[in-house]
Amino acid sequence: MQETQLYRKSANHFNVSNSLQLLYCFTKITFGIYLVLPTQLCDYNSFSEFYYQNPLHQWIVWIVVHSFLNTLLYFNQIVYMNVEENRHNLALKLGQIRDQEEQFQAHFIEDSKQISILTRQIKYEVQKSVLCGKWYNRILGIINQLLFIYGLNIFLSQETTRIGCEYYQYYFLCTILILSIYSYIDLYIIAIFCILFSPFLILFLIYYCVSHCTKRQQRIEAMERLNIQSYKPNCVEGDPECSICRCAYELGESILTLTCSKFHHFHESCIMSWMNVNSTCPLCRKAI
Repeated sequence: MQETQLYRKSANHFNVSNSLQLLYCFTKITFGIYLVLPTQLCDYNSFSEFYYQNPLHQWIVWIVVHSFLNTLLYFNQIVYMNVEENRHNLALKLGQIRDQEEQFQAHFIEDSKQISILTRQIKYEVQKSVLCGKWYNRILGIINQLLFIYGLNIFLSQETTRIGCEYYQYYFLCTILILSIYSYIDLYIIAIFCILFSPFLILFLIYYCVSHCTKRQQRIEAMERLNIQSYKPNCVEGDPECSICRCAYELGESILTLTCSKFHHFHESCIMSWMNVNSTCPLCRKAI
């Protein structure tokens, strides 16, 4: 029994992806630290003066902190997958352990889509196994989006200058924003569509709520006009059982006889459930 070829490729793809993310974080940390170090050119006496003087400086500091926290996540995931026991147990959990004969008989094509799907499964399982990995990753994702919005606000504001000390800081901001848009392009496209069509969505929700409340009120009024009574022997015509659930009536149960026919009688709860989806008689289909 051994790991499937698909699993090995997906695991390697996962490790390469984490390594590239780790390199990206180290690059951001390196450039970020270089840009936040007060220099004689910038004429700052202390780091606190530099930090509070400009929102761009604060944003760069938080980008460095966020990147450092991300390095811990990616490093832990790489270490976890490089432990042979963890890798083998994960393959068992995902059903990617087979003998050579089974692998030969499978004859499946390992395309990029299959590798991508299995890589996402590996990522999900590894994040659950790494200490606080699942929630840690989600929190970092939320912080990343907040930093993107804050950085975009700085980019669009007139407070950011593009000369002197802030020249490279400004282009560092632009680079991070462009890479963030590329990384989350699907999410941002969905967000843009939601914003553009939000007026129509709000109108539709208002119409749906009004329509739902109106129909519900009509059903309540219709039920009040119907003949609801407690079951007693010989109080109904025909068989003493509900035509919906086919259960015999018991003494004291609430039953309802429709106006379309004295033989059309049901449990009150059964006909109420029916009327939630249909306003016609279950037997003759006449409007209630």
